Amino acid sequence: MPYHSERATIFQRYFYFWVMRKLTVYLSPLSHRGGEYIKVEMPNNDAAKNIIRTVTGRKWSQTHKCWYVPKTAAAFADLQEKFEVVIKDAVRPLAKTPVSEVVEPVLSEDTVRPVQPAFIETKRPDGSVVRSVIGNHLILLPERETRFKVFIPFDKKGWIAVIREIPGRAWNVAEGYWSVPYVQDSFRRIWTIGRKNICLGFVIRTEIPAEFVLPERLPARKKAKSKTVLNPMQQKAMTALEQLFLLESKSWRTIKTYKYLFKKFLVFHADKKPSSIGAEEIRQYLTARKQDNISDSQYNQLINTLNAFYIRVLKQDEKVMRIERPKKKRRLPNVLSQEDVVKLLGSCDNLKHKTILILVYSGGLRRNELLNLRVTDIDFKRRTLFVKNGKGGKDRYTFLSDAAIKYLQQYLPQYQPKYYLFEGQKGGIYSEASVQRIFEKARLKSGVNRHVTLHGLRHSFATHLVEKGTPLHVVQDLLGHGSIKTTEIYLHISNKFRKELRSPLDDMEI
Repeated sequence: MPYHSERATIFQRYFYFWVMRKLTVYLSPLSHRGGEYIKVEMPNNDAAKNIIRTVTGRKWSQTHKCWYVPKTAAAFADLQEKFEVVIKDAVRPLAKTPVSEVVEPVLSEDTVRPVQPAFIETKRPDGSVVRSVIGNHLILLPERETRFKVFIPFDKKGWIAVIREIPGRAWNVAEGYWSVPYVQDSFRRIWTIGRKNICLGFVIRTEIPAEFVLPERLPARKKAKSKTVLNPMQQKAMTALEQLFLLESKSWRTIKTYKYLFKKFLVFHADKKPSSIGAEEIRQYLTARKQDNISDSQYNQLINTLNAFYIRVLKQDEKVMRIERPKKKRRLPNVLSQEDVVKLLGSCDNLKHKTILILVYSGGLRRNELLNLRVTDIDFKRRTLFVKNGKGGKDRYTFLSDAAIKYLQQYLPQYQPKYYLFEGQKGGIYSEASVQRIFEKARLKSGVNRHVTLHGLRHSFATHLVEKGTPLHVVQDLLGHGSIKTTEIYLHISNKFRKELRSPLDDMEI
């Protein structure tokens, strides 16, 4: 046999042995949050993780540091299909028993306990009222022929997890209960919680379906979106403007915004060649946009877009040189007191979420700067955080507080990020929406100023530095401001000197 053929055969055998074979997992019973599950012990590698994520109902337990699946025949069969299963301890998946065996323990009237649930009402900071079930029992009450109600105490997270796995379950927000299909499979899953924990308010019928079947839905008709198509000359102008922004190293967000504004301008003058649009016609468009009550911020962006095209692309400065910008208004950002920052950070129970908010405040970071942080950007010895390619493409160092170091030293070994400091479940950069949700959840839970945004943590960081007497040029450097005038706004927010002042009214006898 030729050398290359023999080598290919060896490679094929190697590939089959390591890639095509099933990975081995070890199964054992797991009691978690009041429910019974199957614990899955498997190799700690990407291949095993990718496979377990395809198993229906799988979840990761931060408490037990393991994957687990529902104690059902379907989940057990799914594991057997995708892995080489080894039963470590006795695991008895919930079998599909006949209906008589499912309802046998609860057929008599003596087992029925029609207990009414007790509620507690809590008022959220936004004024809405939330009803939560309290008590120590899971209560089943009739709803209609095909469904029944399940009331679960709000603190029984394990019981809630069991209900969430039932196909066809739905949450009734107004009355605070789960609506569950009246089928054998629903009762099998609920019985795993334990009959002593369940108050059944009705006698189960013997003739009920085995499983919940989703009703067939007609395919939804997609609404045709009216898409404005630019003519060849307009498209050429759009391309030229985009090329300019790319050469000027504008961020993709800026390019997207300016292209959107320029497209609306071109559509307004659809019958004209972009280069032949005069100063008066440009002014007409700006007047029309002002009548639409656009914000001063967007109006300024529109002027920047037109300046870029007519000055830097076409060299027709005279068309836009007389455009007046709106008078700049001084708006002070909303900030949190140091006490409110403590309340906000203390409301986070999740280590990753808490570390994210701590770093935003500790280093005065913008949202994108946080998301683009790499593991290598942390310097524990120098107590610094390197911010690469911040706003305007500027790099900078900001300091790393002792509190941030403490949480990072817990976070890193537990989550083990590979490249970015904060990564999504499937790796890669963490999403902006997730960070926003983390902040909103913490803000609502802590009850702090509802007008403060995630960026308000950065403003709060700068304001507190100024109040502590930090020189303004140092604050400017930490925040990455190009001009000291931008940083001076925090002098107006700071309450340090106002506290020391005394009103003339206090010296009068009234």
